[in-house]
Amino acid sequence: ALENVAALSRTVTQEGAPVDVQQTRFRIAQLKGQLPLIQNDLQQLRSTLTYRQQDVQRLKTKLEASEDFLSKTSFLVNHLDGVLASDGTKKYLVYFYNNMELRPGGGFIGSLATITFDHYKLTSFEVSDVYDIDGQLGGHVEPPLAIGKYMQQPHWFLRDSNFSPDFEKNIENGAYFLEKTGVLDKDYDGVFGVTTTAVAYLLEAYSKVYLEDYKETITKDNFYIKTQLTSENNFFPGSTQKKSFLSSLASAMLIQIDKASLPALANGLQRSLVEKHMVMHFRDPIIQKDIEQTGWHGKVMKPTCFTKSVPCVSDYVMGVDANLGANKTNYYVSRSIVLQPELQEDGSVKNTVYITFKNSSPLDTFPGGDYNNFFRLYLPQEAQVASIIEDSNSIVDPSIEKTTDNTYVQLYVTIAPKTAKTVQVVYTLPAEKFDKKV
Repeated sequence: ALENVAALSRTVTQEGAPVDVQQTRFRIAQLKGQLPLIQNDLQQLRSTLTYRQQDVQRLKTKLEASEDFLSKTSFLVNHLDGVLASDGTKKYLVYFYNNMELRPGGGFIGSLATITFDHYKLTSFEVSDVYDIDGQLGGHVEPPLAIGKYMQQPHWFLRDSNFSPDFEKNIENGAYFLEKTGVLDKDYDGVFGVTTTAVAYLLEAYSKVYLEDYKETITKDNFYIKTQLTSENNFFPGSTQKKSFLSSLASAMLIQIDKASLPALANGLQRSLVEKHMVMHFRDPIIQKDIEQTGWHGKVMKPTCFTKSVPCVSDYVMGVDANLGANKTNYYVSRSIVLQPELQEDGSVKNTVYITFKNSSPLDTFPGGDYNNFFRLYLPQEAQVASIIEDSNSIVDPSIEKTTDNTYVQLYVTIAPKTAKTVQVVYTLPAEKFDKKV
């Protein structure tokens, strides 16, 4: 299977090398059969590991995770001929999200790439800087309230278009801006979202990547700071520093894929997808249906009870950050959420949520600073918010919104360098959520 993956990688990425279409189709067909066999072997192996020993249990956990990843990967491999344009041309759009400056959709959009495949061949990889595109936007687009209020930004741009945690909604927003600017095609066969963390995970498969244009050696450890130094130092809207650096790095990684460890590359891909540092959407509804079974689609899903045979309440929280401080403080920020539910005598549920933000950045030193965070806490639609307390101070007039799916608690919090802050939210779910006949 690894030999087939390596051969396919060379076929797709190497410039000038002719494509043996029949051989490529044969290798993909082999992979389709090999992955379920490997998955079955892992399952059989895991079932034999019955020892209650810590190392054995850790191995079983890793095997189970590998089984799950192979199962989900099989969905994508089944469509690999279509994705790689076996019979024509396919074009994909990639949003690069800098998650060191968080947005609800993953991070600040710094660059976009257009990738084209033609009969199993990668024929183009073109990177565009977001400021080049935003500079072509004519007229006014009303920004989300938080961007206008806290960033003092009167207009909305593509770079902030991913202001929803739902990837499909952000794709729609992005297509709107692309259509208004006319710089890039708004219609693609698929759209991907990739964070800087995902790139760092993939770089772990390479000992190093040398960029001839910059005379720089890039590794997983220095990737982020090199990206920021290259793009931010003496950067101005319209400059090509960031675009050229990302383009050079992506091209070098593709050209040097033979030097990468395929198992490590698979591990980096797995981590990126599981942790939602990489999400995808396909226009083909058949492919998209399978992608949705993997959980790699980036949609916000509303949790529901799996059974109606016993009393059940769907109780959940989801925290969504938006760094509106125009800095890269998320490099230093950590966040923890603790949910404490209490079942009441009348069948209702009282929940106390503690959200703690910690900013360990140095004082006034790039890329840190104050963490100015527009925070939204997603709760069940039926939730009744009783109180919101920020660092022991009760918020008298909290911002709470309800939609058909959720209740949102919204607040703007600032965490200074070398400090932490805790927000406490108390909410209840009514007893009517339970089946009283049971």
